[in-house]
Amino acid sequence: MRPIAIVAAAAALSVGGCGGNEGSTASKPAPAATATSTPTPSATTASGGDETTVKIVDFEYEPTTVSVTTGSRITWENEDAANHTVTFEKEPGDLGNVDPRKKLKSSFESAGRFAYVCQYHPSMKGTVVVQ
Repeated sequence: MRPIAIVAAAAALSVGGCGGNEGSTASKPAPAATATSTPTPSATTASGGDETTVKIVDFEYEPTTVSVTTGSRITWENEDAANHTVTFEKEPGDLGNVDPRKKLKSSFESAGRFAYVCQYHPSMKGTVVVQ
């Protein structure tokens, strides 16, 4: 029985590291992100003042690239059971946690290409293109 208890405890510890209450993200350096040079086939476009939604599903941002005009608002909806972040390499910076089944919104007032990642899962990357 003892080996089973050890395996169960090890499994519980490894699952616990996927988001949860990790503490402040301010003390963690943001992982480097790279933006693609052209929008991917999963890009969407919105006109100024419109809202665009990026869903977080299966540890991916969907779509990975969104193109919007200045003044547009983007909503990130976390459909996963784990916490994720929306952390931009430059401005607007770290938007913070998107808890499971919650949303996070941000407006984009200046043109540019903005790469972002999830601090907990650095393989999750996305790009916002503002024109």
